[in-house]
Amino acid sequence: MAPERDRHLREARLIDHDAAFFSRWIERAREFAAEPKPIEWLAARHEQVIEALLDQPRTVLHGEFYASNVLVASDSGPTPLGRDSAARIAPVDWELTAIGSGLSDLAALVSGWPHRDLEAIAAAYAAEPGVPVFSRRDLDFARLQVAIQWLGWAPPQWEPPEGQRHDWLGEAVALAEELEL
Repeated sequence: MAPERDRHLREARLIDHDAAFFSRWIERAREFAAEPKPIEWLAARHEQVIEALLDQPRTVLHGEFYASNVLVASDSGPTPLGRDSAARIAPVDWELTAIGSGLSDLAALVSGWPHRDLEAIAAAYAAEPGVPVFSRRDLDFARLQVAIQWLGWAPPQWEPPEGQRHDWLGEAVALAEELEL
């Protein structure tokens, strides 16, 4: 599998979620920080996040596998074989396709979900054939990196639309504390 993954990385010019990629996000978060003290606190612990993510199995990623980038449709009624039709799932917006930990996509998908839904989604993902074994701690490292990336996404004067606001700094600090970093 690794030779195929590496070939995709080269030939498709995919983004590599390597140490440099992760480091750029904490630097961007520092640059855009409205509150520098908590970002500096996170930055002092970020190397542990990078090491944990680099230790995870690597695969091809969507890169922004948020719920808003997944279309779901289902046909009502039975199929020609008499079975109920299944939902059709179509991820869109593949511009940031990458190579990295598969948990990065899962972390993006569950970001902002209530805890019970997060657990159910993570359990369904873990039950799929071929998914490497992972712990909740592994997923939390990926979730922490997603929060850091959101902190580095835009300068503090930019405000997202009302329905899309989230306390990424609070989430990042809470995850770092839960991970005892």
